[in-house]
Amino acid sequence: MKLTPRAILLRVTLPVLLGAVALPAAAQEATPATATSPAPAPAPAPAPARHNPDPNKPVTLAEAKAKEQEQAIADTAGLPSITAKRIEDIVKLSIKDKQLKLDTSVTTTEESSVRVPGLPGVSKVRRMNTTEPGRTETAMIQFNFENRDYTIPHAIAQYTSVSFAAGQLTVAQAWETVDENVYHVQLIQNARARAQAADAEGDPDPLVTLYVQQTGTPEVNFRLTADNVVELRRKHPAEVSKYVDPMFRALRQEGLLARVDPRLAWQVFADAYAPEAPVVARVGELVKQLGAAEFPQREAASRQLAQLGQPAALVLMRQDRKGLSEEQVSQIDAFVATFRTVSDAEADRLRQDRDFLLDCLYADEEPIRARALAELRKVTGKQVQFEVAADPEQRLAAIAKLREEVGAPPATQRSRR
Repeated sequence: MKLTPRAILLRVTLPVLLGAVALPAAAQEATPATATSPAPAPAPAPAPARHNPDPNKPVTLAEAKAKEQEQAIADTAGLPSITAKRIEDIVKLSIKDKQLKLDTSVTTTEESSVRVPGLPGVSKVRRMNTTEPGRTETAMIQFNFENRDYTIPHAIAQYTSVSFAAGQLTVAQAWETVDENVYHVQLIQNARARAQAADAEGDPDPLVTLYVQQTGTPEVNFRLTADNVVELRRKHPAEVSKYVDPMFRALRQEGLLARVDPRLAWQVFADAYAPEAPVVARVGELVKQLGAAEFPQREAASRQLAQLGQPAALVLMRQDRKGLSEEQVSQIDAFVATFRTVSDAEADRLRQDRDFLLDCLYADEEPIRARALAELRKVTGKQVQFEVAADPEQRLAAIAKLREEVGAPPATQRSRR
């Protein structure tokens, strides 16, 4: 049985939506947040046959796009409408404590059409809440956002969705194609897995799972897991860049997982940091004050180092400790430790890691981008072309192209060699 992306996407989203529709309005508000979540990686369902009045004349891509878009517009014509100034008002994804976090300004609503400037295609949103016993505020128990984009050149439509139910957050993307080949990606974050791990009852499900299925050429089918989305990016940067980043781009939230912590970047590139002379002088004065006999003076020096922040830490990372007292060394180590996010050995490894260097090109700080480019040229032995001063949108497009040209091959490919 051949799958279509549309059939898979419907199988992913419909259990959530239909389960909500089946409840009367009063029961919806009382539904507990412990309802059974939809199973990850659902079994595909057969696709409905596409109507073709002349079977001897294949449907062209343009014809299929026009027909599907017309039908999608008709399907949403009778729905309530929500107009937002930006996509983040409808669905905003962020990283907090290494977890993917969903925020929305949408209150309780039945399925509604969504209009956002600059967001192509047809979009819908639905949200259901519940009120917990003894509390007045409501809590979201179900959420679903879907965008159907008909501007994708190689597909009839690209379906991108964000859904939440029973502690499970899913970001998915699929293509509907004329030849009915499958392209389907699911990023699932299951908060209940952490509770299972805490209870230590059996083997808990992985907190984060990435499923990718693609038929045709090349054929792709794999499953990757991690303790959090940050670790998923670290362990599988090529796969995440290729399959997950496009979902965030479709939601106009580019580079969400690709941005490197500036503290980590500067730790990796510490040897290239050229501090300004006044900073070096001021740090020297404060180091002397750390050795003062009076505690208030030492405490004041520590506070002022903290105010200087990363520049001071980078100066102290390379400072010769010879001649310093134990108190001074202890205070310096404690301060610098807050800016050391990995071991020195890991920092050395990352300086040779192509994907990490490519991720650093997303950084807001231009000096980090410039240093990453210099290291990337050393590692690849190529005169890699990249404009470090370009605007963010141009950089995103350039990084995606560079990753294909000089990035490390995906681990899913390396394991087959």
